[in-house]
Amino acid sequence: MSLSDLAALADRARALAVRNDADTRPGATSSRGWYRVTGQTEDRARVYVYDTIGWDTAASDLVRALDDITAGVIDLRINSPGGLVWDGLDIYSALKGHPARVEAAVTGVAASAASLVAMAADHIAVEQPARMMIHRASGLAIGNARDLRDTADVLDSLDASIAQIYQSRAGGPVDAWAQAMDVTTWYTAAEAVAAGLADAVIGNKTRADPDQGPQDRNSQLIRARARAHLIRKG
Repeated sequence: MSLSDLAALADRARALAVRNDADTRPGATSSRGWYRVTGQTEDRARVYVYDTIGWDTAASDLVRALDDITAGVIDLRINSPGGLVWDGLDIYSALKGHPARVEAAVTGVAASAASLVAMAADHIAVEQPARMMIHRASGLAIGNARDLRDTADVLDSLDASIAQIYQSRAGGPVDAWAQAMDVTTWYTAAEAVAAGLADAVIGNKTRADPDQGPQDRNSQLIRARARAHLIRKG
């Protein structure tokens, strides 16, 4: 199965999800079922990525909404189990290329494709009870042996690109991130900071300096030690 075949399959799956939404959630708006954008022309815009990415509306709709943001800062709030990997990569690229500073907060879970969206932020904070998860890309293939091998090649290529994204954000050997993806790795807020996938744990507020409290300083120290460990391990 070729890359174009996989994209067409994703489009069919998205269309099916829209029809299912119409049947099971009367009155629900599918055009923005998993995201919401507010304050596009204010000083700070807010982008919510909640629910499954890409299944009830295309990522291109969110990308167009991002293009309309003129704010200097984007507050990105994530609580998503993931979704379509192509859509996650599309959103990642759009946020990474946006001129605004992107500040992400993982409020529940940023798993799978949603973790890729988080990686586009300039600063990532995770609520203390929240989680992040990374794993290998999955796909569905129908066809002969060559089709299945082609699909496996596409997935291997995707995994290599995704591991590079985590490495670019957190440091350490690319192979170490590929191994973490291979076994499906869940991170607590503190573990995400230690691994370099996040910058701070949300939860400890201080009166002295709310922007740079002890939790942030400790998080930075933990992350530095974790990066050094990854380098030694590699």
